Amino acid sequence: GRQSRQMLDNIGIVIKAEESYEKYAKNLGITVEKLSDADKKQAFKEAFLDTMLALSMNFPLNILLVWIAFTLELGVMATSVFLTAVFTTVAIIRKYFTRLYFENNLRKKALDK
Repeated sequence: GRQSRQMLDNIGIVIKAEESYEKYAKNLGITVEKLSDADKKQAFKEAFLDTMLALSMNFPLNILLVWIAFTLELGVMATSVFLTAVFTTVAIIRKYFTRLYFENNLRKKALDK
């Protein structure tokens, strides 16, 4: 609920609810207006998990990539391109698996009913 969003905001993690609703609705093939309250909570959970995965992965990944760039003696421009390419690829993969995880949970819940 609101309290959890406030706690996240207090520690500097901002999740835009409307944006998460739009992405979730798009994945379901419906409009935001058709999302139920349960759907909106699920959308927020997905956005939260994706944000937490990104935060936990990006720091060690960044250290590793900078070390690789320096080891390979890449220039500033090549390092920038390299880091951008890797982070973009990791973000796409992370978002795919986050979505897959929640779709599987929804299927399991539907089968349990």
